[in-house]
Amino acid sequence: MKYARVFLLSLAFSAISVLAQPNSVALLYQPLIPASVEPGHSAFVLTVRGTGFVNGAIVVADGVPLRTRFVSSSTLKADVLAQFVRQPRTASVTVLNPGSIASNVIFFPVRDPAKRVRMGLDSHFNAPQYAGVATGDFNNDGKLDIVACQQYNHLWTASLSLGKGDGTFQVPIETDFPDLSQLGFNGITTGDFNGDGRLDLAAYWYQGSSSGTLIMLNNGDGTFTDLPFFYSTYFTSFADLNQDGKLDATGTNNDQGFPGLGVYLGNGDGTFTQANVDINPSALLSFVGLSLFGDFNGDGRLDIAISGTDRFSGSAAVAVYLQNMDGTFQNGVDYLTSHGGQGLLIADVNGDGRADLITDACVLLGAGDGTFHQGGCPDAGSGIVSAALGDFNGDGKLDLVDMGDGLQVMLGNGDGSFQSPIDFLAVCGNFPPLFHYGPILGDVNHDGRLDLVEACMNPAPLLGVQKPSN
Repeated sequence: MKYARVFLLSLAFSAISVLAQPNSVALLYQPLIPASVEPGHSAFVLTVRGTGFVNGAIVVADGVPLRTRFVSSSTLKADVLAQFVRQPRTASVTVLNPGSIASNVIFFPVRDPAKRVRMGLDSHFNAPQYAGVATGDFNNDGKLDIVACQQYNHLWTASLSLGKGDGTFQVPIETDFPDLSQLGFNGITTGDFNGDGRLDLAAYWYQGSSSGTLIMLNNGDGTFTDLPFFYSTYFTSFADLNQDGKLDATGTNNDQGFPGLGVYLGNGDGTFTQANVDINPSALLSFVGLSLFGDFNGDGRLDIAISGTDRFSGSAAVAVYLQNMDGTFQNGVDYLTSHGGQGLLIADVNGDGRADLITDACVLLGAGDGTFHQGGCPDAGSGIVSAALGDFNGDGKLDLVDMGDGLQVMLGNGDGSFQSPIDFLAVCGNFPPLFHYGPILGDVNHDGRLDLVEACMNPAPLLGVQKPSN
């Protein structure tokens, strides 16, 4: 009996050890399948694709766990009840691995499809000038919020406007950062960097010819606390590179005129430690824009892609670095594009189940083995500096939104190509948008139509609300 007790106790400790092992943070790709449905749709199965899924992963829509079936580390299927899509809405879909934090958000519109897109500026939205913006649910109430961060008169300020869910916002809650008075400001992005379930901020700073990122943690009351750690790259993509349940970062800079890449491993408390990653983008690129994580060859390991300018031809290019089994990376492969800006997106735009890369103006179609081929460049014109993807007209196909001198929406055909641009007003006036930060998508009034926020150098950030269209 004594030995039985010891054996059972040993089993119990083993089970606890297994349960305590952290699972990776899932990374989702667009589109969901279906990408959208009409109000009143019957019950259906939602297919979610990405990487890093484990057995027991749960698909969550607007905070509601869905009955989920694990298919593979890159595919989940979830049951959506008819009552969930009875009325127009835009659901925020995430995946939660056991013992990990939530994945990135994919928006799922419930709306009537339209052949056109109409957009109008919301004159009631107020944000400080020269501010970078980000959207998200910062107080976990299921409503989209907007945060604007600026540096003006040597004072950094974060201004959080909590959404009411009807297109209006509460009075902004402001946090001042007097200790950052000597730094310039150049935009923000978001992530849960300390694992407490609240969205934090990664803010981009510059001083002279140097630049980088600092972290601002969400206090839960609408204010933020900056951490006294400064990183020498712009953190432009977050994912769990080493599969320890904490967000890691990759980012770029062009300090002193030399392109560089930084990979930083998250410590789970909002701080990061630089990884010993041997990637030198200057061998291929003379200038770098965005970098991002993605599994481009389906081996379950995160690879890295970087946008920029080809060193030899001067053309726009994307460099891809595949990760080896030992955590090192292969030499980069350079893919030229006929034109493009500094932005970079990952999605399956042609419906073949493989991750594609989209610059601000060109598509690189993934072969599923880590290689890419030209997929065409939409006729977006010149001056494009930022882009976003989403189902803007509710037809179940990903559309491309470009920002440059003005706003353009290019409706997707579902095969990797896009229709001619629908041009809107030059929303940023005579000033371009802030460097590759936006447009940022979301549904501020919960009507099922995707809206967007754009950070302009001048005037203040602008909120574009999508209008009904026949």
